Amino acid sequence: MLAKNLIRESVFESMNVVPEDIFKESMMAVADASSSILENTLGPYARTSIIDDGTFKYPTKDGMNVLRRLRFNDVFYQSLLSFILQISHKLVSTVGDGTTTALVAACKFITFYETYVGRNYSRVRSLRQADLVELLKAIANEVEKIINNPEMGLIRKVDTSESSNFDDIYQIAYVSSNGNREVADAIRYLYENTHNPNIYVTIDAVDHLEAEIQKGYKFDGRLLNRKIYANTDSGAFESTESMMVALFDHNITYSHHGKIINMLLQHANAAGKQILIIAPNFDDTFLTLIGTQLNNLREKGQIPSLMMMQGSTSLMLHKQYYQDLSKIAKTECFNKEHIRIIYTLSEPTEENKDAIQEILNTYITTSGAPVTAEDIMKEHIGYLKEVKIDDKQLICAIDSASDTYKLHLDAVTKEFMELKEKNDHASTPSKDFMQGYLRYSRLLGNLGIIRVGGESDIEKMCLKDSIDDAVLACRSAYEDGYVRGFNLTTLAALDQLRREVESGESELLESFSEDYRADILTLIELFNDTYTAVNARILNNKYGDAENEYITEADKIQRTCLKDNMVYNLVTDTYESFAEGASAKVPSVINPARTDIEVFKAIVSILSLLITSNQMITTNKFLGLKKTKADELIDKANDKAYEASTVMDALYPALEKLAGAIGIPAFTTLKSFVEETAKTGER
Repeated sequence: MLAKNLIRESVFESMNVVPEDIFKESMMAVADASSSILENTLGPYARTSIIDDGTFKYPTKDGMNVLRRLRFNDVFYQSLLSFILQISHKLVSTVGDGTTTALVAACKFITFYETYVGRNYSRVRSLRQADLVELLKAIANEVEKIINNPEMGLIRKVDTSESSNFDDIYQIAYVSSNGNREVADAIRYLYENTHNPNIYVTIDAVDHLEAEIQKGYKFDGRLLNRKIYANTDSGAFESTESMMVALFDHNITYSHHGKIINMLLQHANAAGKQILIIAPNFDDTFLTLIGTQLNNLREKGQIPSLMMMQGSTSLMLHKQYYQDLSKIAKTECFNKEHIRIIYTLSEPTEENKDAIQEILNTYITTSGAPVTAEDIMKEHIGYLKEVKIDDKQLICAIDSASDTYKLHLDAVTKEFMELKEKNDHASTPSKDFMQGYLRYSRLLGNLGIIRVGGESDIEKMCLKDSIDDAVLACRSAYEDGYVRGFNLTTLAALDQLRREVESGESELLESFSEDYRADILTLIELFNDTYTAVNARILNNKYGDAENEYITEADKIQRTCLKDNMVYNLVTDTYESFAEGASAKVPSVINPARTDIEVFKAIVSILSLLITSNQMITTNKFLGLKKTKADELIDKANDKAYEASTVMDALYPALEKLAGAIGIPAFTTLKSFVEETAKTGER
């Protein structure tokens, strides 16, 4: 029977709790292992990694592509990697880049924090975890303020004028896509022709990358009997004439809607227009009857006036698309109450006279005449211009001068900006923000589209990831400006913060007592060392000398750039001016201002995770460092057996001689007896 202490140990080991020492060491090891792989993807001389999905191999230099596809055989280690991916998700979705820098920098910071002996970090190491994390976050907030402060001169704005050639956008796209000129050219082309930073990226069945401009509003839907209406070689329907549209927010059935559809069709025929009916679904009876009529018209060589399209309302986002299209068409969606009113007014009886009177009291026409069923119907008929309908969507022109559209766009923009503000302070993008972004982008119209092609699915996915990064980076720069690359802006902000703390002018000293001044300066020094080490690794990737960390060279470049407001071009080994002015050129190495800010915040997030996490409760089977009690006892027994064997090997010759001298004939069994005892004694 096991002793009580062994039972207790066994119970604790059977729990799904990973204790502090194992969790922290494991987390650090996972981060360090991931970082050591990602270091190779830093800078313009990043090493190429081969992505192998089992069927196709594709090269990439994108750090996020690599991080997303890293796998650990141990599910516990894989779950720890997911923490890093969650932090990276916010960074990537906001600015599209910087994940590699953030993870590598966080690991180097921890290494310095834990191992530096030449400097006095004892007080910082002795701080409470909560105090240390609070200091780190406060420093990150101050760095953000300094970078965004126009008086500091750290940011340049993108030239958004009508005459702009968007050289700055091209350069940001080029850097963010790891030197892909095709991607940079496509993004600049879309900016020049749309002045819209929202670009839709999609994987398509094409051989190569294609950029196109979608003018107007896009509504997802499926046109029924599309072949009847197709009038282009591609099988799509196009109309330069305005056409009527009626939107229903509920399913259409023959029994409840046959009469209203008839009224709509008659009104369209009288006006000499085609009418498009959009609803989530149409019942079989309705489709059968309408289908028969459509086929009869087609056989006669006539184009039907009635068109039907299915548009989903399963998600709130889809319902919002209905609302957006109705505003563009300057109308309202039919709901079930509208249908009831039209039927009530069109079929007056003694039984429904009270209901009719209630309707007449509610709806007042401009002429003062009693409202009719036709009046209600006309209120729900809109008009669309320059319509194109293919197998997936409807695209129509937007009247940007329309007061209805402008008021609606203002409301949607305000809602989106509120979601964006919340998202900027969240660890991961919310579903509401992503849906709000999609809605806002579509409603702007004049949308740039990049269709990603390639030879295989994995090649397309990797290229799409890279393009997504570049698109987000360019949009971020378009909205918030751009800064020098090579982490120079963060270093400049840290240097400014150091001077403010030393002089007592920093707001940090208002939040923390004077006792923390030395700690703040120590942490700033640590961050400086961290970024210098990251930049040294970028140099290392160029020169390929594993023995030389290039710390001195990185420090020299940083000091020169910070002193003279320069940018360093690692490819040409030259310095370029970052000064603004009419004749100022766009430097070669730039990135969005928010990249520097979000990278710094991501570093702090990773550090907070590594510093403050004390244990982990996991549903994953924890096998990485644990052994069963039986395995541990066997290991101990083997160790003791080895020790006994070593001792006996040393003593045996002398003991055997002594035994023979005193007449002990069976001494030769003593060695094996001791060894066996050592093996079994701990069982």
